[in-house]
Amino acid sequence: MKNSQTEAPISSPVSTEVEHEHMHDHHHGGHDHDKCDMHENCCKRKSPLLMILVPVLLVVAAVVGTWYYKDSQVKNTITVSGKSQTRVKNQVADFSLTITSTNANKSLAVQDVSDKASTVVKQLNDFGLPAEDVQTTNFNVYQQDTAYLDAGLTKYQKGDWSATYTVNVTLRDLTKSADLTKLMSSVDNASMYGPNLRVDNTTVNDNKLLQEAVADARAKAEAMAMNTGRTVGKVASMSEGSSEYPTPYPMMYDKVVTAGGGAGIPIEAGSSDVYKTVSVSFYLK
Repeated sequence: MKNSQTEAPISSPVSTEVEHEHMHDHHHGGHDHDKCDMHENCCKRKSPLLMILVPVLLVVAAVVGTWYYKDSQVKNTITVSGKSQTRVKNQVADFSLTITSTNANKSLAVQDVSDKASTVVKQLNDFGLPAEDVQTTNFNVYQQDTAYLDAGLTKYQKGDWSATYTVNVTLRDLTKSADLTKLMSSVDNASMYGPNLRVDNTTVNDNKLLQEAVADARAKAEAMAMNTGRTVGKVASMSEGSSEYPTPYPMMYDKVVTAGGGAGIPIEAGSSDVYKTVSVSFYLK
């Protein structure tokens, strides 16, 4: 006789374990998903700050690196000055001629000095001086003040009118100096100044002087580096200093006459020292 009771189904240990694992995975899976959401939100909050900090840090690193490089380079260089000079015969003489006219009538004083100036400039051109070597540098018209005594006091009153005209002349052929000074000294009521002797800069070999100045700088640097046990290497930087073309103090040939005449003066050219200076930085090894 069969048992009428229905037997309860027996759960499989395997299926129960699978279901437990599924529930466990689902539980932990949700927990991991929450952690990702929190990490993503945190990253979003940090991103703007990182976007600012990273470029700033890169700039700071670049500046510090550049400073360190330059500082190390400066410590490994030496800067000295160099000089060269040569003596050159003077080739040029400058003269100045001032013509004066005085008259109680202003117009007559101006007209007189103007006529004399035109005559002198024509004579200079006829002498063979090019137009660029004859230059008007001053024209002045003024009324003189005449002093007189009044009850023991010095007072002034307006007197005659004076007009002055000045022309500068450059002579590049010194063999003609006697003829030129004779011409200029023959001008009525005039004062002549000169010669101011100088070197024609176009005849100076600047490149050679610069090379000699740099060589002088290197010799100084080597002498200084020798005491420190180091040697001088390539040029790091270099700049040119002053170029000096000294001129002797001009003599004055002053003649104020009322009639023509005057002797020419021969000129002894002499010489001048020409200088070049440089500042050079060398790398040390």
